[in-house]
Amino acid sequence: MNRSVTTFRNIKIQGNEYDFEHLRPHQVEITVEDRIHRVEIRYSSHVFSEAITRDTTPDLLYDRNGERRAFCVDRYDQSNLLPSIFNSLKWQSVYHSSRGNYFLVKSLTPLAYHVFFDARIARRIKGISVLINVVSAYTKEREIKFAPSVKFSRLVDLLATVKKIKRGFDVQVRKLG
Repeated sequence: MNRSVTTFRNIKIQGNEYDFEHLRPHQVEITVEDRIHRVEIRYSSHVFSEAITRDTTPDLLYDRNGERRAFCVDRYDQSNLLPSIFNSLKWQSVYHSSRGNYFLVKSLTPLAYHVFFDARIARRIKGISVLINVVSAYTKEREIKFAPSVKFSRLVDLLATVKKIKRGFDVQVRKLG
């Protein structure tokens, strides 16, 4: 149950206030040939939280619509990068994941920041062509090395014009700078 939501409540943990203004939905415009597509990007709580473990202390619990997770300071800090990543993604490659959605990888020394998202046509949102739901984002040591790629602008254009998105051959996954 990994739902993207429009806003998150600010929280205070161990005396520190965490603001989620950077995770408000925002829009980017993608132009392909003469077609202009407005894309709305939304985020789920998985970009700043992780699964609850037996070591999770009660002050780290985060509940959103019945989904309980553990707040993670590292994921929260990294989530500050997400709006700028999507604002500059236009001509970059994204990759098909094994779960039917998409991902990109950003280089964060020494680890790689993996961002997973769903993309679909926005049928019921006036003025929006495509909806991107960022379902998770985290660093990991074991990188995904190969996957089929598609340029972000092409993905948006295919969705907005209701065309089939074909999975190509695996290529080497390149990290965004």
